[in-house]
Amino acid sequence: EVAPPVRFIPDAIQDPQI
Repeated sequence: EVAPPVRFIPDAIQDPQI
């Protein structure tokens, strides 16, 4: 199942300092 890729997007939005 390839559905957990959406969780990687919000990870970068919360830490835009990276």
